[in-house]
Amino acid sequence: SDTPNESLEMDKTKITKIFLNPTFDFKQIDVSDVIHEAENISQPFDPVKHDEILRQLHEQIEKVDFRELAGFTDENEKLGKKHFLVICIEVILNKAIQNDWGLCKNHAFVYVYNGTYWSNVDKDELQEFLGKAAEKMGVEKFDARFYSFREQLSKQFLAVANLPKPLQSKDIILFDIVP
Repeated sequence: SDTPNESLEMDKTKITKIFLNPTFDFKQIDVSDVIHEAENISQPFDPVKHDEILRQLHEQIEKVDFRELAGFTDENEKLGKKHFLVICIEVILNKAIQNDWGLCKNHAFVYVYNGTYWSNVDKDELQEFLGKAAEKMGVEKFDARFYSFREQLSKQFLAVANLPKPLQSKDIILFDIVP
């Protein structure tokens, strides 16, 4: 009869053999089976083209109640330019988030994320988009099209749409492998 220690040693041997030296019978697996499983598991993903994201985002912009979004309850309170600037950018960023489209600033550049990768947005293209979006939200036509208002929209965007640098673990060392 086995003592408890002998039984434990035997179990360790079995466990080691099972986990460290597994045996596989590949004769039963056909390549077509693997391909079939991969096709069933993978879901097709067709990311939106970067140049389409701002256009689609613009299509989703609707007229907003600036007074309500500013939290004004008194009819005598006047909306200032800062209210329009801040609210326009908040609405745009929220729409981008709802669609899982990243729209942000990193360093001095603005990027758009289509679900697959980031792409740089031209400064003038951004200002035009912001001005058109503001007008669609209800900003008076001549204000929304005025160059300094568009510049201020762009500056407001840059101030709040920052993409923070990912925290790097002290335990991980990153390096490039050059072929």
